[in-house]
Amino acid sequence: MGADGDVIEITFTTEKVQNFDNTTKTIPIYPIINECFKNWRNKNLSGGGRIKRFVNIVIMTA
Repeated sequence: MGADGDVIEITFTTEKVQNFDNTTKTIPIYPIINECFKNWRNKNLSGGGRIKRFVNIVIMTA
């Protein structure tokens, strides 16, 4: 989906999300209903932070 943040507006056909980098993205409602998503509300309420990084791990076998 490409959206990772707080929902700021919902209409009948779209949902507007403010990402953690303060960009906004408008996405259709259909993927929200049919795909998995993560609720970050507890992170925001606790005052914690989130670091999102990709790490490549190469496993060498003998």
